[in-house]
Amino acid sequence: MSGAATQNPTDAYVQNTVERRFKLNVDEEDQTGATASMSLPMDGLSQLSTPDRALGPISFLVDGACGLVNHYKSPPNSFAITSELSFDVATDVAASADVVVARARLVASTASSSLAECSLYAAGAEIGVGTVRSFYVSATATPVERCPETLESTDGVSLAELLRVSISADDTSSGARADAVVVQQADPVLNNYMGIVHGGVIASSMDVAAHSALARMGAGGPLHTASMRISYLRPTTLGGRSRYEARVQHAGRSSGICETTAFDKSGAVSAVARVTCHRLR
Repeated sequence: MSGAATQNPTDAYVQNTVERRFKLNVDEEDQTGATASMSLPMDGLSQLSTPDRALGPISFLVDGACGLVNHYKSPPNSFAITSELSFDVATDVAASADVVVARARLVASTASSSLAECSLYAAGAEIGVGTVRSFYVSATATPVERCPETLESTDGVSLAELLRVSISADDTSSGARADAVVVQQADPVLNNYMGIVHGGVIASSMDVAAHSALARMGAGGPLHTASMRISYLRPTTLGGRSRYEARVQHAGRSSGICETTAFDKSGAVSAVARVTCHRLR
C-alpha cells in the first residue's frame, strides 16, 4: 500500500527512494484543483521470464498520480492509504511506449476516503485509464526517513533487479500448487513513507508472477498486460513467508488471465489481483 502523511504532497509521495529508483517524475501538480501529472520511463522494463516489455510498472504511475490527488484531500495529521488500484491500457501502443504519462483528477472524497482517476498517455495519445481508491488513517507514527539507494546504479538495471524478485522453485508455499511463485528480497528502498512495501512494488511484482505463470504455458507469442485489478488487504512486509503466487485461469491464443495473491512475512494474504493479458498480433 502506498501511504503519505499530510505534509508537502510532493515530498510525501515522490521523494521516497522507491519512486526515485523507478524514475517516477512529477510534471505538474495543483493541490487546490486536486490534479496532478506524472511520468514514468518504460525503456528497459522487461518481464522476468521473457524479454517482453513489462506493463505492470504502470501501476506505479497510477498509484503515484492518483494517490497524490487523493492525498490532497486527506485530513490533517493523517495517512492516505491505497486500498484498491486498477488500470486498463491499449496493449499494442503501451508495449512500445518509451514514456507513459498519467494525468489524474479527483472524482470524489469524504472525510474517510477518496477516489481518483487518471488518463494515461504515450507520445501525446491517450492509451488507457487508471483509478485509485484511498482511505485515511491517523498518523500515529513518525514517517520513515528516506534511506540510501541500495543498488549501485539504477541505470540499465532489469525490472527483476529493481523489484528484487526471482522465481521460486517451491510452487506449493501456501499448501495449494501455484503455476508460479515469485519471492522478493527484503530491501528498505521498496518500502513507502510508512515503512511497508509500496503499493506499486506489490502490483508490479504480482504482474511479474502472473507473466511467469503464463510463460510456463508456452503458447503463442508475447503477452502484455491489458488490465489489472488489485485490492490491498493489509500492510505487506518482506522476509519470512512473503511471496507472490500466480494461478492461470485462462491461457488462450489471444489472451491470458491470472489470479495472483501476495503474502506478507507471516504468511497472511495481503493483496489479491486479477491480471488480464493480450497477445500482440
